[in-house]
Amino acid sequence: MRLTIRNKLILIFLALFTLPMLISLLIFTKTSVSYAKEAAEKKNRQTTELIGTAADLAFNYVNNIGLYLSSERNITGFLLADAKAPDYSSKRQAAASSLSILPYTNEYIKGIYLEGTDGSFLRSGSGNFTFTEEEKQQLQHLKGYPSWKALPGTDQSYDIYFCRYLRDVTRFSRGLGYVKILVNMEKLEAQMDFDSKTARNVYLLEE
Repeated sequence: MRLTIRNKLILIFLALFTLPMLISLLIFTKTSVSYAKEAAEKKNRQTTELIGTAADLAFNYVNNIGLYLSSERNITGFLLADAKAPDYSSKRQAAASSLSILPYTNEYIKGIYLEGTDGSFLRSGSGNFTFTEEEKQQLQHLKGYPSWKALPGTDQSYDIYFCRYLRDVTRFSRGLGYVKILVNMEKLEAQMDFDSKTARNVYLLEE
């Protein structure tokens, strides 16, 4: 069948304009998808770096407080004190004063629980948490190394705790007690600067 002049013109138009437009559209779509993928990967890398930096800062800060408590005079004086000694009450009060300021002068700390080897304890800040006997045994096996725990909190969130078995820095073989610190997750998330519209999962990994 012979093509009319009109059909020939249509075919020429398709060849000269439509096909190049389709090819250009395919190239543009492929380039856009590739660019969007690279942009998403870049944002994910930046978010991961941001999380890592904020978490390192907060966790190192809390870890340093855990070390500080092993050498703070009022704290160690209370942990080593005999509950039957005449000056026990004053030592307990001095330790309570030292402990009470920490959650309010350290932005990454929400609450602290301190327990001596004899069962005496002090707490400061928010939270009504303690130690189980299993936790205390685990910390003793760690021989002074810290432990981090993520436990279910409120509103389908998790609370992060720093735990350490405290040792006497003047006689390392002697244990002083245990400390558990509740990390201020509100402050930590604010430092991470999350986009409120972006769903996120943060995983705590302990070596």
